[in-house]
Amino acid sequence: MRKNVAIFWFIFFVMSLVNLNPALSQENTRDLDYTVYAYNAWDPSGTYPAGVVSFTLNNPGHITFIAETPTEDMMAASTFIQDVWYAIEFYSGDLYTITTDGQFSLIGGNGVDGDAIAYDDNTETLYCVELTDLYSIDIATGHATLIGPIGNTAIIIAMACDNDGNLYGIDMIDDNLYSIDPLTGAGTIIGPLGIDINFAQDMSYDKDDDVCYLAGFGGPGRLYSIDVDTGHATTIGDFQNSMEISAFAIPYGFEDEPGWISGTVTLDGGNGIVTDVEVSADQSSTVNPDNAGAYILELDSGSYNVTASLDGYNPVTVENVTVEDGAITDNIDFTLIAEGPGTEISGGNVSGNWSIDGSPYLIQGEITIPIQETLTIDPGVSVRFQGHYKLIVLGRLLAIGAEDEMIHFTADNVETGWHAIRFESTSAANDSSKIIFCHLEQGNAYTDAPGPFNGAGGAIAIIDFDKLIISDCLIENNRANSLQNSPGGAGIAMRESSPIITRNIIRNNSTEAVGGGMLIMLESHPIISYNLIYDNYALWDGGGIECYHESSPEIFNNTIVYNTADEAGGGIDFYTNCSPNLTNNILWGNTAPHGNQAFLYTDNVVPNFYYNNVQGGLNAIGLNYGVTFDGDYENNISADALFVNASADDYHLTENSPCIDAGDPLFPLDPDSTISDIGALYYPQSIGIEDRERSYEDFHGKNYPNPFTFSTTIGFSTSSGMEKTEISIYNLTGQKVKTLVHKVLPAGSHSVTWDGNNDNGVPVASGIYLTKIECGAYLSTRKMTLLR
Repeated sequence: MRKNVAIFWFIFFVMSLVNLNPALSQENTRDLDYTVYAYNAWDPSGTYPAGVVSFTLNNPGHITFIAETPTEDMMAASTFIQDVWYAIEFYSGDLYTITTDGQFSLIGGNGVDGDAIAYDDNTETLYCVELTDLYSIDIATGHATLIGPIGNTAIIIAMACDNDGNLYGIDMIDDNLYSIDPLTGAGTIIGPLGIDINFAQDMSYDKDDDVCYLAGFGGPGRLYSIDVDTGHATTIGDFQNSMEISAFAIPYGFEDEPGWISGTVTLDGGNGIVTDVEVSADQSSTVNPDNAGAYILELDSGSYNVTASLDGYNPVTVENVTVEDGAITDNIDFTLIAEGPGTEISGGNVSGNWSIDGSPYLIQGEITIPIQETLTIDPGVSVRFQGHYKLIVLGRLLAIGAEDEMIHFTADNVETGWHAIRFESTSAANDSSKIIFCHLEQGNAYTDAPGPFNGAGGAIAIIDFDKLIISDCLIENNRANSLQNSPGGAGIAMRESSPIITRNIIRNNSTEAVGGGMLIMLESHPIISYNLIYDNYALWDGGGIECYHESSPEIFNNTIVYNTADEAGGGIDFYTNCSPNLTNNILWGNTAPHGNQAFLYTDNVVPNFYYNNVQGGLNAIGLNYGVTFDGDYENNISADALFVNASADDYHLTENSPCIDAGDPLFPLDPDSTISDIGALYYPQSIGIEDRERSYEDFHGKNYPNPFTFSTTIGFSTSSGMEKTEISIYNLTGQKVKTLVHKVLPAGSHSVTWDGNNDNGVPVASGIYLTKIECGAYLSTRKMTLLR
């Protein structure tokens, strides 16, 4: 199934031709991520019940479920009349209004079996078709009045009305588009759709953009645009799970009330003028502050990354700023620190300290940290590669930024990029390297140099080295496109290595091989935890992660969503003797021809899935020919995670998410002392003492922080002062590392701290450890992660 790179250009060419469709051209469309509403009549996968859903016109493959239907029959058709959503029930013909949060209100009806409705704003008339006849409907009562027959043996199953009052209908027998006379009901053939529609569930006219759309079900559920001059239908995309979507309606004629982000900008040093600063929200809106540094951005509701930038200063970004309709999100303030003249690094060996005073560091040749030497990079430093150069780590790298002062690795030339931070057989004699709170972008592992791993790892490449922590970083817009059969790994790639990778955002990375976000290969056993991995792309396999050749990573509490592979494993691909454990992860919205969420290439792949949320469940995990699923699949769910706003990349859970408290109960508790949630971002709950005691019985344990670097505190309670309590730390081989408590304690709440040392006072290595708690007949084991 592996594709030649040339196929990429073929796909690109075909996509270019599709974009020539005038109904979808940029000149004719406003914003195709606009939310539209519909009714899910049937989900073949069984994931969603019948009810109200929403999606965007440019991404029908992602459906947001809103509410289950309270009606006996499905909604056959719907339309917006200004800002009110009207729908007609199949068989009964009852007319309803529906709110966009799924609340139904019955208006009435007279028994007409409504198959399609459309509204003409010019005459203020709501039209209805019952297969062969056109009716008008009183929107106050639901009463239908016959206008006349359509004729031509047409059976109209969907209808729409444009801004000029022209009615269009779809004949489900001959697959033709009709024009319908609103005065007589007479139909006239415009032309063939060019598709076998079988069931044309509903049409809707985008009156703000003057484009007609069709939600059809001719096998897979699919969204089309319709050329009303010829009848020709152009595919936009399949609905998620090939859903049968009916009652499809596009809001028009009104706009959401905007919201605002406000704050101040201060310049620290330099000769800049504050009014020249650009404050932008995801490049969708940009303003300049006033003379006092105050600014205000007007935006649609959503979640934004807000950046303040000025030439000669280090840019600052505040992520995930929420904007609500009609509200001001204030106090989003920035302090920009002057870069100074910068420090030129011509190449060769580097070590010592790179401070903010010398920033930016302008890399003009390949640089190496020698063995037994350390390069420390301070928070807020910018490292700019002025050519396709590597940072090779043979010694120790300490690039430790801060949440509001990330270290920035980038390239001056976006086309050529830079050639990554590369740990190339780094000696284990060095202490651990740490890449923490860093922004790594524009890495490009594109090379024709010999060796398959030269083209792997767009931002970070790790070869035969374990003592590395990558934490709290933003890894985006990197590439791995080798000419030497490189396996890829556009964000991070590793071979024979076992780093710890936690709490990162890994997004928008792409490879012409495998592993859009990450490549794990050749006996690598990393810890992958609490990461957001989304919108990555692989031309071959593993849009999010590729697990390859005898690797057994621990993958837990990650949100792996909306990644794409052109061959197999949109979320994760497993290949040859891999035995990973996946626990508490969300795998959702990923796409690939074979195995949207995961794919098993060979029969010696044995992944174990525990307490995950996997879209489509076990049956949706793709298997290559002759391959069977032989791993464990226990306590997993398949339900919409109900993110706050996936279209704006806000993957926090909402209060009704099925992922809350659905994780492995033996995992460390969330910071709010509740059972671990599924996914990278937990939902904070307010829970009283009595509720907590009911949830975790009379004796419970947790540790915080987790993961931890220096020390962690384990909280627990005892209900009796008569029995001995023992708390011990074990490694994953079952060896006892440290005894923390071994005595009788009085009843009540207690805590004990572990400093990461063993019983001999020697620091233990980074990794996963188990806290074993015994008190009388009570026994509990919980996992914790130590990051050195």
